[in-house]
Amino acid sequence: MLEAISNLAKISSSGEIIITESVPSSDQAIGLALLCAHVANKLGKRASDEMSVEEISRTTAKAIKTVRNTLVQMLRVRLVERIGRGAYRISVNGIMELQEAAKELSENGNRKNFGNE
Repeated sequence: MLEAISNLAKISSSGEIIITESVPSSDQAIGLALLCAHVANKLGKRASDEMSVEEISRTTAKAIKTVRNTLVQMLRVRLVERIGRGAYRISVNGIMELQEAAKELSENGNRKNFGNE
């Protein structure tokens, strides 16, 4: 999992997430950001694995409205969890789905949408 993620994004020593490769769809970009937050939390680089809509927007370079609309769709298929008002984290299902999508993206640039097969 870490190898596939490391080809697409970096986590700074302060826990900031930097997406280094172009990710074609909003759901993949948001899933990648949330997966990186999860990994950073497990590595002790972030206090929490949750992200706000604004933080996701900054990390993915997607408009706040796009992030909100995409998160609603991702919630419906249980790829993310809403933690509180405006705070989200990746679900176990989301981790499994994105792990495969990240592997495909990093290996061959496959443009398959995560969670929307």
